[in-house]
Amino acid sequence: WQVLVGIDLDVAPRTYLVSGTTPNLVVSNLSGGHTARLFAAATVVGATHVASGAILDLNGFRFTQTSGSLVNDGTIAASTGGSELYFLGGGTAQTYSGSGTIPSPVATLTVDNAAGVSLDVGLAANVVTRRVNLIRGVLGNSNKITLGNADTQATVTQIGASGVTGTGGSYDAS
Repeated sequence: WQVLVGIDLDVAPRTYLVSGTTPNLVVSNLSGGHTARLFAAATVVGATHVASGAILDLNGFRFTQTSGSLVNDGTIAASTGGSELYFLGGGTAQTYSGSGTIPSPVATLTVDNAAGVSLDVGLAANVVTRRVNLIRGVLGNSNKITLGNADTQATVTQIGASGVTGTGGSYDAS
């Protein structure tokens, strides 16, 4: 099962509002790039693919990627304050990959997967974020993170979380 945002019958690019929990999510570029804009927190249980020319707009909300990986071949818009990419997993490692971009800093990047989350070494640009929450698991290829945006806003790395038992997360490299 999957949710397909945009189909080839759309005559022009459209914006679709997304929230809640979905199975696999595909943000399509058929008949022009479409936009999936969060209007509340959203969780994908499975894989997410943002196609070339398409946009996943976090719009100031949390986007939780559960049990699958996130492939960004388009754009993830995170310019609205409070936007968060949250990787939540059980027993399988997750990845963030693709040829796409995140043109503005993500407010928060969270890793909560004991099996870990890896940023693909082939990413075209680093993921810029103001805060990294390493709740559980290792953030692999963490050299692909830029903490801060060369401005005066504070940056934070949080290890572990209140109420979480066991070892907090970590970067694989400094």
